[in-house]
Amino acid sequence: MSEQPARWRRLRPTSAVILASLLACAACSSEADRLDAEAQRLCAIDGGIKVYETVVLPPDKFNELGQALVPLGKDDRGWGYYVKSEGRRLSGKDGAPQLRRSVESVVRVSDGKTLATSVSYMTGGGEFLSGPIHYQPKRCPPLADRRLADRVFIKESAQ
Repeated sequence: MSEQPARWRRLRPTSAVILASLLACAACSSEADRLDAEAQRLCAIDGGIKVYETVVLPPDKFNELGQALVPLGKDDRGWGYYVKSEGRRLSGKDGAPQLRRSVESVVRVSDGKTLATSVSYMTGGGEFLSGPIHYQPKRCPPLADRRLADRVFIKESAQ
């Protein structure tokens, strides 16, 4: 009989760790779900690409995939346009699930005019476990819909 209580004493710390881990995982999951829903709500309000003006450029300003070679940052390298990128955390702390907002803009150097903007929201962080139950970051709109420069710059046709 003295063996049974000793066995239970050995199991209690292990059980407590498992229970605490499950509760922590459930808390992260519910917060992550809440942030995913908030990202979708915000994305429906102002997410996506808005083009205010398009520009026709010569073919040498595009790569072999047909993508405009617009520089990032204010150093336009003589291009006359650049892509400005800004991001900020809307909620969450380091090590916890987070919601971030990113804004990309194509700007003309000569007058500082914004030709287009792309707003996206991303959730992620707070991963407790890895593997099949790992929390996957989400982005709205999807990354494939975010190539901003391709919406602004049009390749001049050879005539």
